[in-house]
This record gives sequence, structure tokens and C-alpha cells, in this order.
Amino acid sequence: MVLLERLAALDRLLVSKGWPATSGWWQNTIETFYNSGKPFLVLRVGRRGGKSSTLCRVAVAEALWGEHDIPPGDVGVVPFVSTRLEEAGERLQTIRKILVALGVKFQSSSDALRAQRPDGKDVMWRCFPATVAGVSGFTTICGVGDEVAKWKDRDTGANPATEVLRALRPTLASQPNAKLILSSSPLGLLDAHADAFALGDTAEQMVAMAETWVANPTLSIERTKQLEPDEATWRREYAAIPQAEAESSFLSEVSVDSCTRPAPLHIHRERGVSYYATMDPATRGHAWTFTVGGIRPNMKKSVVFHKEWQGTRDSPLRPRDVLRGIRSICSEYGVDMVWTDQLAVDALRDIADDLDLTLVEAPWTLGRKIEAFESLRADLAANNVELPPDPVMKTDLLQVKKRLTRSGISLEIPEINGRHCDYAPAVAMLLHLPLPLPDLTFQTDLKGEAKEKEERRKALEEEQRKTWANRFPRSRTWSSPR
Repeated sequence: MVLLERLAALDRLLVSKGWPATSGWWQNTIETFYNSGKPFLVLRVGRRGGKSSTLCRVAVAEALWGEHDIPPGDVGVVPFVSTRLEEAGERLQTIRKILVALGVKFQSSSDALRAQRPDGKDVMWRCFPATVAGVSGFTTICGVGDEVAKWKDRDTGANPATEVLRALRPTLASQPNAKLILSSSPLGLLDAHADAFALGDTAEQMVAMAETWVANPTLSIERTKQLEPDEATWRREYAAIPQAEAESSFLSEVSVDSCTRPAPLHIHRERGVSYYATMDPATRGHAWTFTVGGIRPNMKKSVVFHKEWQGTRDSPLRPRDVLRGIRSICSEYGVDMVWTDQLAVDALRDIADDLDLTLVEAPWTLGRKIEAFESLRADLAANNVELPPDPVMKTDLLQVKKRLTRSGISLEIPEINGRHCDYAPAVAMLLHLPLPLPDLTFQTDLKGEAKEKEERRKALEEEQRKTWANRFPRSRTWSSPR
């Protein structure tokens, strides 16, 4: 097959320029797939198994030399579909380098690369969000679904893959030789990628599975276990075994303990440390939690202070009293702005303004909470954060569960001994907010006229929304139920 010959030649060229060679497993899998004549390939491969590098080479070969009949005036598109557009953008950067190595001229934009085939037809490699609207209205010659098992809506946390793939497949209809490759490390047994893999080889699709060290022999089993010491996570991420259980903890006790300082419980204000604060408000049932974070020059985030106020249905908390207490604590750290979620933010802000305390609304959706806990798990494993030696906070963090459902991951924050694990979301927000560095130093120069503070608050919220929009596109606002 001409395409396979071209792909092999491309691989040799890249190797001569210092790129890693395509592994034997990938060579055999790609060759078997193309010789089968099937349009769909479902790949279950462990993390760091060479998925991105290999599929970018396939994407270039398909676009430049694939047997596609692109009508005059149309553009043959190779879409990379991903929840996180920056990850899809990384694929474009790899393709850009491949085109440079080939000496192929191209035009580039923030989310696409465009070039001409040897036959003069136009082709494009482009990033698309994993949404129904995002994958409609173009002609696909070879599509790549990136980490399909982990696609999710950033507001609900649900995996939209089933509907997205239904919208993506028709874009191949006018191209009889078009291919669609669904690639992912596994998550559970109830998502669209798992469903497709479970079908096995059919007349329309081929499936292939490899552990990380099989797909990428440069990584050994021992090295992958060093990268991921948690056995259950290692089995899923590197051994490519989907998680069968319906529910499991987000965080492990070992990782929490390893990032917990021995003492003190609270750290007083220090010179050269930037401080910021978050709160998770509630008046009855749930506790109203408050945390102060410190960022040292080495960029390690630390929970330096935390406190909760507990109300009941019969005796709810008075927001003014709680905010007065928060204002007093903030003064000790040179902070006069507190990040909060959307719960009653307008009413609370009116009270806080009277106390010379500014509340800044953080875009904090259910999907982002899930993202925050996943990020916290990774930061704990890498020892990138520091927690206080508080057994209550530790219990709250360890009790947060993730439940695998057919629609994706849901977040379960149970009630334990009359508590609702209230420190957990507050800590997750504190350690995950993508705050711009200049916004972290809330010193006395921010104090002043009400107009100046209001302008500062609005500027902070706008910067925060832009940051989240880049990380989590097409987001909406969600109010946390109580």
C-alpha cells in the first residue's frame, strides 16, 4: 500500500533527524489496520505509550498522500477532537515540526495548520472541542479522537463522547477512504470508548490494546510504577486495564500524608510569600469553610490557615458574623479579597463591602470541581502542595469519591459523622485556581476607595474567566446545590 510506504519513509526521515522511531507494536498495528480496509480503529493504550507521536505521523501521511477525492473549493480536514483544546494544540505543534522536517510549506493559525497536497488539493489539520456543535460542518479525511474515555463536559462532568461521535461520523460520509481513530488510555467500563472497544473486531472496525511498555519499549514496567505508585491507578493508566469498580476515592492516604507538614497547624505571615484566600459558604447543614493559601518563590502552594463555622437548620449561621471573622483573619495575612463560588455571591458581597472585604467570584462548576480533584491528586503525587496536619481536613479529603457512570465521572461528597467533607471543595479550589501571579499579592496598596476596589474586583474576575475559558472552553455557570 502506497500510504504505508510513505508512512515508513516519513518515519525513517524523522529518525534521521533525531526523532524516536515508531515502535514495533505501533508499526504492526497500523499496518494491520490499513491492510484490513476498515474505516474505524479503536486503540486502548497506556499513558505515554506513543499515541500522540504515532498518530501525528499518521495524520500527516493521510492528509498529504492518502487516497482522498477532495472536491474543488473544499478542504480535506484532519480533526483532532479533545476536551482540552491545549492538548489538541500540542498535536498541531508536533505536526508543524513534521511538516518542517518534510520541507512542506504551510499556513498556521491558533487552532489549525493548512497545506497543499502534491495533487494541489487543500488539506487542514485542526483542533476541535469534544462537543456536538464543535464537530459539525466539515469534510473529514482522517479523524483522531484524543483520550476519548476521558472526554467530559466542563460544567456537568459527563462524558459527551456518544453524542459527539454520532455528530463526527457523518463528516466522513463523502470520503470512502476516510478513517476515524479513537485513541485513549482507559477509564472505566461504561463510557463510549469502552463500548466501542468491547465490540471487538467487526466488519467496520479494528481494536488494539497495549500496555505502556509494549507500545513504548523505552519505558519499563518498573519505571511506570515509579511514575504512579498507586496500584489501582497504575493498572488503569499504564497497564491499560479499565477501572471496573463503580466508586473509588479521588485521593490516597499515602499521597495526602506525604504532603502534610508535621507542624504547625497554621503558619503565620512570612516575608516574601504571596497570600490569597478562598471560602465555600453555607449557613445550615454544610459548614462554611475558609482557607488561606501561600505561594513561596518555588511556586509550591501551601494551605497556611483554615477554619470552619458550623450552623444547623435550627440555628443557621449569620453571614455578617462569619464574614467579620474572615475579615479579621485576612488582615493578618495582608489579604482583603476572597475568592468564592457562585452561591449567593451578590448578597454576600453586599455584606462584605460594609466590612471592607471584597469577594471575587470564581467560575466553579461541577465539571471544574472534578477537574480540581483530579489535578489535586496529581499534585499530591508529585509533592507539589502542602497540607496542614489536621485530621479533620484529611478525613474530608479522603472521603471524596469518584463514581464511574455511563455519562462519565460524577463527584460524590458523602456525609460522615454529621459532616459533609466541607474542607474538601474549599481546599481543591484553593490549590487549583489558575490565579495570575500579580493577583496573588493582596497587600495594603489594594485598600482604598470603594470605586478602586470594585474596578479591581471586576478586573480579577475577568482575568479569571479568561484563564478558565482558555483551559475549559465553552463553559457556562453552575450554582452548587446545598
